[in-house]
Amino acid sequence: MTPPQIIGKLGPLLDAGITSEVQVVYLLVAVRKLLEQRQPEEDEYLKFDYLKFHCDWALHAKLDGRMAQRILRLFDAANLQLRDGGKLENLPDYQHREIEFISKMTYFERELAQFLESYGLPSLDKNRPDGFAHFLHLYAKVIEDCPLVVTDKNKDASIVSVTISVDFAKASQDDGDMLFKVNWTVLDRNGLSGNIYVINSFSLKGFNSMTEVGSFHLTGYDAVTGKQVFALPNYANTRHQCWLSHAWYRSHRVDCRGYPLESGWRICRGRSRLPAS
Repeated sequence: MTPPQIIGKLGPLLDAGITSEVQVVYLLVAVRKLLEQRQPEEDEYLKFDYLKFHCDWALHAKLDGRMAQRILRLFDAANLQLRDGGKLENLPDYQHREIEFISKMTYFERELAQFLESYGLPSLDKNRPDGFAHFLHLYAKVIEDCPLVVTDKNKDASIVSVTISVDFAKASQDDGDMLFKVNWTVLDRNGLSGNIYVINSFSLKGFNSMTEVGSFHLTGYDAVTGKQVFALPNYANTRHQCWLSHAWYRSHRVDCRGYPLESGWRICRGRSRLPAS
């Protein structure tokens, strides 16, 4: 299929909006075909390494290629520090930034937007301001339980794999927003695991045009200790990244008044309050 034919099929799909896992896979297969047909001189100006990686991740049961190893090396370096009690925010600046951008899939979002624009295709935000957030919850389900696997070339690594899983709220919030959590589970060679996770939200109502979406206070508490583990005073739910944290070699359950999620943690909005005993 030629690039004009592929673009001709993607236009109507993006105009209508991505609403299913099947459509996510269809889009990424088409994007991958277009990437393969790009001329070498085109890559001199715009490289799409992360976009290629995320397309490949959606199409394989496991991934162990060059970009997968690059990402695994970052998580391996973090594992060496976090397993000894280090904190995510105390990692070296470059390492922390890279893990944050990868975990929030910021690079994926940027490169996909640039790619669609370069071919004159509609953006994911055309029909809703939280377009990528909504796309992300579908994409995360596609790649769920499809691990990034360390190869023999990284035989000195302390980890063996990184796997994505997704938790969804059991019910939407009062204003129709759905919260979900994307977990990046790091498995080490001793069978122990750590977890970096990002809380996200999207509207269940959908949008026909760009509209103002309010902001709210988001607070979470550890269910065991009752201590506050995060607070975002002005989180605008037009953005997909909400909060990033980690739990290493232990069970970490966040619980507070508000909206229960399947894995046992809950988010509250409004005034910060400790959970009822």
